[in-house]
Amino acid sequence: MNAEQLRQVLLDQREELKVPPVGGKWVARARESAVRGALGRRLIKVIMGARRCGKSTLARMALADQDHAYVNFDDERLAWLKTEDLQRVEKELAALWPSAKAWLLDEVQNVPGWTRLPPS
Repeated sequence: MNAEQLRQVLLDQREELKVPPVGGKWVARARESAVRGALGRRLIKVIMGARRCGKSTLARMALADQDHAYVNFDDERLAWLKTEDLQRVEKELAALWPSAKAWLLDEVQNVPGWTRLPPS
């Protein structure tokens, strides 16, 4: 996948974020205010929980009024990614949304070795 194709995947995913939820309204999450409060600190935030419990929705709701970048690693078009490819993703996110104050890396655990730094 070249840079233009990767960019298009990221743009497609961003458009998907604009689709309203079923019923047109999000269900309030009890932890939303806590997540919003943590956004002001320059630390990585991790939302953990059981599968299909609303982690992505919580993150999207907390970031809804903030300038942020988004990538969903659950997208089959990104199944080829490895740790060393994350720098390519980072480069494209920074180019597409240079003013983003937060990045939502949804399902990043799908990238093998994502917790390791790429080789220098």
